[in-house]
Formats: sequence, structure tokens, C-alpha cells
Amino acid sequence: MADRPGFEVIEAPHAFSGQGDALACGDLLLTGYGQRTDERMLGVLARELDYEVVPLRTVSPRWYDLDLAVGVVAPDTLAYCPQALDAPSLRTLRGLGVELIDVSVEEAARFALNLVSDGTTVTMTRACRASPPHCATEVWRSSSSPRPNWRRAAAASAAPP
Repeated sequence: MADRPGFEVIEAPHAFSGQGDALACGDLLLTGYGQRTDERMLGVLARELDYEVVPLRTVSPRWYDLDLAVGVVAPDTLAYCPQALDAPSLRTLRGLGVELIDVSVEEAARFALNLVSDGTTVTMTRACRASPPHCATEVWRSSSSPRPNWRRAAAASAAPP
């Protein structure tokens, strides 16, 4: 990409997992550190990007990227697994003023939070067995936004046997 017009490539001076540890949420950049991203990258991201960086730390290598512990459903709605984050990160997340959807450890371990959303349609792995519309009903009932359409990815390889 360095040779493509319109892109400025900035070399990361410290370990950085990339998009898995940097989740855009409105004007915020939820940024994971401690597993695959060095904490010193938070300052680099704050300087280089036009976001307020919100540092969040997962509790173990099981949650090697932040997007395994937190999913951005919409700028005002996050899904998260409370057991995957340390206590200071939980306080930070709960203090953001966004709506939060609790996701179980079992669902998070099946990549339920490794989702893609445009704020209207949520796409997630087929391996998730819980009913996402149940969560959506709780979240969107109190919102003026239309209820999102939850869609599971069709990749058969993602589904357990």
C-alpha cells in the first residue's frame, strides 16, 4: 500500500496486532493491549489517528485480540464478554455511555464478538449457537435506530462438526 496514491503508511514502532486490537466506535478507537499489542502503541495511535484512544486490556492469551472480547454493533452499542476484560477495562467500558450487550464466555470463545456491523446488519460466524436476535431485541427495543438484521456467515469451515 505504500506505493498507492492517497495512502500514508506509518510503520508501527512497537508490536501491534492491527485491526483486531483497534475497533472504531464513533469518535472512539477501542484499543486492546497486553497480549499481541504493546501498550506503547496506544500513544502512537492517539498521535496518528483522528480518534480518542480508549485502552482496554484482556485477561489472558485466550483473548489474544480485543475483537474476541468486544464487538462494535453500532457507535452507541457494544457487545462484550465481561470475563474477558480486566477490572479497570470493565470500568472504562461501562463508563463510555454506550449501550452494552453481555455475551457469555462460551459464545465469545466461539468468536461471537469477532463480528462485522454497519450499524444495521450484523454478520457473525455460523459457529455461534446462541440466538443473536434475542440480544438485538433487548438492545434495539430502547433505541430509535431500526432493529439490526443479524446474519451468520455462511463459511461452513467456521461451524464445529
